[in-house]
Amino acid sequence: MQINKNYKITCDDEKTMLISRFQEIGYIQAKEDVIPFIKDIRVLNIWSKEFFISLTNNLISNES
Repeated sequence: MQINKNYKITCDDEKTMLISRFQEIGYIQAKEDVIPFIKDIRVLNIWSKEFFISLTNNLISNES
């Protein structure tokens, strides 16, 4: 999605962009990248495309 300066991004737009990105991430590499910064690496076991898409779908908009 290409956005110009006059376009107002909605919550649905943000969700669409996030979901698109979450479908492209290499989760094995992402986990390896953050291991040095995590005390208990077991927390990374839930990292997956489905996990992050589920979180994104549950975001609540405060748009009026």
